[in-house]
Amino acid sequence: MAESIDGRGATGSPAEMSRRSDQSGFTRARWWLLIASLVVALLATSCGGDGNDSDSGSDDGATESSEDETSIEGGADPEVEEPDEADEAEEPDEAEEPDEATGSDDGSAMSAQEYAMSDEIAIPDSCPDGDGGWMSGDYAQDGFPYGNWGGFTSMAIAGHDTLDRFVIEFDGPLVGDASYSVEMVDLPFTGMIEEGLALEVEGSVGIHLVAPIMTYYSEELDYSGPKRLSGADAGTTNLREVAYAGGYEGMADWVIGFDEVSSYQVTMVTDPARLVLDVCK
Repeated sequence: MAESIDGRGATGSPAEMSRRSDQSGFTRARWWLLIASLVVALLATSCGGDGNDSDSGSDDGATESSEDETSIEGGADPEVEEPDEADEAEEPDEAEEPDEATGSDDGSAMSAQEYAMSDEIAIPDSCPDGDGGWMSGDYAQDGFPYGNWGGFTSMAIAGHDTLDRFVIEFDGPLVGDASYSVEMVDLPFTGMIEEGLALEVEGSVGIHLVAPIMTYYSEELDYSGPKRLSGADAGTTNLREVAYAGGYEGMADWVIGFDEVSSYQVTMVTDPARLVLDVCK
């Protein structure tokens, strides 16, 4: 059999040379496969290292966050923003002080004289003639002669631009029903509740004012003030004189003398109890 010589100088039969060639190619393939495996392993190792670095960074961030929380809890308290002054609740306005002259805003602490001189009851600009509660004849309030004003304590008169005012004051607030009557009378007046009693009062025409009071069956009430008031002393121009005639069987009588009476009104005030007579000039 003829022998052949390959490129590396090896000799042998063609079959042997073919076998050697196949073995050499297989060996090269194994080497290439091993090299590829090593490259893949190196690449995998490289990628794994990056992942570990990433995880390490995450752990570092968690550690920093934990340290921050520890520094807040263990250190100084975080600053809290103060509320703006505009957001703070406004303090309520201070209550208004009562009028120093009276000690009250509604006239309850005024004396009878102060009340007569005040405008707690409105003073009209002109003399009403039978309008808005103003009257010109006799009048008895519903329920008269029943009711109770309490004990009579003081009386006062005062002049205003369009009217003269007479105030009767009782002790304490008005409790329950009270009533009064007004009668236009001639002067001197002889029609007192207590028969046979005539009363001289200055003026041309009079008003007889009657009110039920606390003291029953007594000729004299528990009243220590003056029994008469002079218009000249008080500065009134239409009201001339007031006379208090005392009480009889639970009623009290006042007679008020005027130059003239065109119209009048009566106002009941509750605390303290007051009966106010206004007569236009």
